[in-house]
Amino acid sequence: MNKILRDSVDIAVAFDSYQKRLASQVGSAASPTEAVVMSEPAAMSSTQASMSPAKAIARKVAQIAYRLLKPFVRPVAFRARRFLLDPLRNELLQEMQRLSLEVAQEVQKASASTVKEVQKASASTVKEVQKASVSTVQEVLTSAATNRQALVAHNNALLPRLDRIELYSAATARRVAIPCEAGEILIRTEVGFVLCASSDHALIASLVENGELETGTRRLIQRYLKPGDSFVDVGANIGMHALAAARAMHGKGDFIAFEPFEQTARMLEKSLWMNGFSQMATVHHAAVSSEKGFQHLYLGGTSGHHSLFDHGTSSKLERKSVEVSLTTLDLSIAEKDQVTLLKIDAEGAELDIIAGGNSLLTSNPDIALIVEFGPSHLRRIGISPDKWLDCFKELGFDFRAINEVTGDLETMSQMALEKVDSVNLFFARPDSSAWSRVS
Repeated sequence: MNKILRDSVDIAVAFDSYQKRLASQVGSAASPTEAVVMSEPAAMSSTQASMSPAKAIARKVAQIAYRLLKPFVRPVAFRARRFLLDPLRNELLQEMQRLSLEVAQEVQKASASTVKEVQKASASTVKEVQKASVSTVQEVLTSAATNRQALVAHNNALLPRLDRIELYSAATARRVAIPCEAGEILIRTEVGFVLCASSDHALIASLVENGELETGTRRLIQRYLKPGDSFVDVGANIGMHALAAARAMHGKGDFIAFEPFEQTARMLEKSLWMNGFSQMATVHHAAVSSEKGFQHLYLGGTSGHHSLFDHGTSSKLERKSVEVSLTTLDLSIAEKDQVTLLKIDAEGAELDIIAGGNSLLTSNPDIALIVEFGPSHLRRIGISPDKWLDCFKELGFDFRAINEVTGDLETMSQMALEKVDSVNLFFARPDSSAWSRVS
C-alpha cells in the first residue's frame, strides 16, 4: 500500500477519518442539535443500529471485504485506468497537435497570402506615389522653368531701363550750368564743356536735360573718324559735333568749322579752347553758299534754326536778321586737301553749299557726307525732295538714314523720307571705303 503513487490527496479517506474521530468524541451523549449536524458516516452508523441483524452483518462483511481488497484492487484500478486512458489521451494530444499544425499552416498560408496582397498593394501604391511624385516634380520643374523664363525676360526688360536710369542719373549728376560773362552759359555735356547764349532757353534746356544734340549723329561721327582724319562742319552752331569729331581723332587731325552768327562763332572758339582742341581747329565766321558775298541770316528761336532763308512766320523773334558774309567750300578749302567727312546742317541751303563745293567733292572720291534732310525747309524754299536727292545722285552718292538714337545706318525710301520732320542722311559713293568704316 505504501508503494501506491498518488498524484493528489484522496478526499474520501480524509473525510472518513475525520468523521470517525468526530463520532468517537460525541458518543451516545450527543445532543439532538449535534446529531443533526453529524456527517453522513456517523448517520450511517446510527442507521446501522436500527437495521436488521442480517443486513448489519452483511454490511459489516462488505466493509471488511472492502478494506481487505482495497490494497489489492486499488493499484489494479489505477493501472487499468492508465492503460485505458493513456492511449486516448495520446490520441487526443496527437489530434490536437495535428489540428494545431493545420491551423498554423492555414494561418501561415493566410498570412503569406495577406503579405503578398499587402506587398502587391504596397507596390501598386508605391508606383502610384512615384508616378504622382514624378508628375508633380515635372509640373514643379515646368512651372519653375516658366517662372524662371518669365523672371529672366522681366529682368532683361528691366535691366536696360535700370542701366538707362543709372546712366541718366550719372549724367545728371555730372551736368552743370554755370553763368559766365554777360550773355553766356557754360554747360557740361557728353562731349565736354560748351558755351551757349543765356537767352537761348530751348538749347539750354535740351543740354541740361539730355547732355547733347542729335545723339545718333554724334555716335556715328565718333565711330567713323580716326586720328589723322579731316572733318568739315558747315553750320557748326555751338560745336557739339565738332567736339565729338575732335575727341574721335584724339586731337590728331584737323577740322574746319563754319558758323555765320558772330556770337555763336565766338562761343564755339572758346569751347574748343576750353576742351583743348583749338590747335587743330579753324573756325570761319561765315555762311557757306554757292558764291562769295553777303546775305541776311534770319534768326530762329534757337541758334540751331538760323537760316539764310526767311522762315516765313509772323513771329517777331524769328523775323530778325543780321547780315553775314558768304563763302564757298572750294574757296575755303584747298583743292589738294583731303576731307574725310563733311557735315552740312544749313536749314535748307544744302544745294547751294554742294554747288559751291563741286571741286572739293570731285577731288575726294572717298569723302562721306552727313546732311540734314528737312521737308519743311524744302517746301519753304520751293525745292522738291526729288530735285534735292537728284543733286547728290548726279555726284555719284548713295544714301542711308542715320538712326537718331544708335547712329546705325538704315535703308529708307524716298516716300518714307517725305513723311519725317527731319532726318540726317549719310552719303557716300558706292565703291567708297566710307561704307567699310560704318559696317
